[in-house]
Amino acid sequence: ATDRGRMSEAPADLTVVPLSDAGPRAVELPQALEAARGSHPDIDLLVLPDASLAFQLADDGNVLPVNDLRAAASTVSIDDYLPVALSAVTDQGQMFGAPLWVATNVVQFNRPMFDRAGVVPAETGGWTWNEFELAAQQLTEFGAEGPSQWGLLLTHSAAPSQQWIWQNGGEIVNEATRRSSVSEPAAVEAMEFVAGLYAEPVTPRFDMNAVNGLQFSGQGASLHGVPVAMMPLAVGGGFGGGSVSRTEFMVPTPDGRIALIALDMEVLDDAQAAGQRTGVRDPDLGVMPPPQRRAAASEARLMGLISVLDSSQDPLTAYKMIEWLSAGIEQSAIVAARSPTAAQILQASRQYTDQDAAAILDAASNGRVIAGRQGGQITRLLQRELDAPLILGTKSPAEAAANAAGAIDGVLAET
Repeated sequence: ATDRGRMSEAPADLTVVPLSDAGPRAVELPQALEAARGSHPDIDLLVLPDASLAFQLADDGNVLPVNDLRAAASTVSIDDYLPVALSAVTDQGQMFGAPLWVATNVVQFNRPMFDRAGVVPAETGGWTWNEFELAAQQLTEFGAEGPSQWGLLLTHSAAPSQQWIWQNGGEIVNEATRRSSVSEPAAVEAMEFVAGLYAEPVTPRFDMNAVNGLQFSGQGASLHGVPVAMMPLAVGGGFGGGSVSRTEFMVPTPDGRIALIALDMEVLDDAQAAGQRTGVRDPDLGVMPPPQRRAAASEARLMGLISVLDSSQDPLTAYKMIEWLSAGIEQSAIVAARSPTAAQILQASRQYTDQDAAAILDAASNGRVIAGRQGGQITRLLQRELDAPLILGTKSPAEAAANAAGAIDGVLAET
């Protein structure tokens, strides 16, 4: 997210050329790197969409830990970063890149529906599960032919099981024993609460693989034509409110000193223009922080990081380039990994109000992620073994939690 005026401030020259062989999956990236090194042997940096790729490339010897580089070359305090952003790039105490920006889960709501039901939107600082459930009950309406308005729509992606478990004071993995905690009482209790929302019902069940009936508009979401008053939503995953393409580019310098593989040419050239293209959200929609019980927690996802490659001839200068690039990218990220502010959220995306921005920051400050090399695999197991059975009603919370715990233990035993 740099403009041409900043180029003179860079630690090294920067030029962009396509790397057509690169793909978004780690299995393709080592091959792409090897091919690129044939004509550009001194590639220094790699921009990746998520940390799991960095961990896998580190296992192949392509990506270096940056702890020592950061200690020697950084001008940025580690305390400036969101804790969840640092957690996402760290495995066993080693950081494998510098985080760029994050997406965090919030709750989107329809203001007119709340007004009609007499429900007051939650303020920043959180609301309880009981208040959340009561609001969903008050917002749900049934007629002679079935539901005419759903108070809530839960999706596995923006309200996953781990978020509820964390909010109830539970954990996914016991780091001391390296065993899953998903079948522990706090986790099962959390899943029983979620199952109760489906049973009341204040949220509909629907097949995650057949969501053709789910529609989005300026007025919010609807399922098979039935409007939804509130639903969890992930925000902050793009620049200026838009999504970032996963096209890879290599950025070698004329002297071969610093080179970079980046997500998108536009991200480097004109990210501010992306913010100018952002549409304005319908004023009927607002954002609230997620509810909480014993703890505040919002599942978050790291959406970009820059890693140092083993081929770098000057890793210290390469790390300085990381911080220079990050400073430009942060200007257009909705939720920057480093020192996010409400003013920055409002500047990057005109679709949010002051109250929305405060809710997003509240959620980001309480962000959690299943960290480490197994984080992505464990997340997918939870979706399959715990989220899907609860949404479909095919297993009890205790049975689904036991299955998920066994699957997670299997992953942990292999690594």
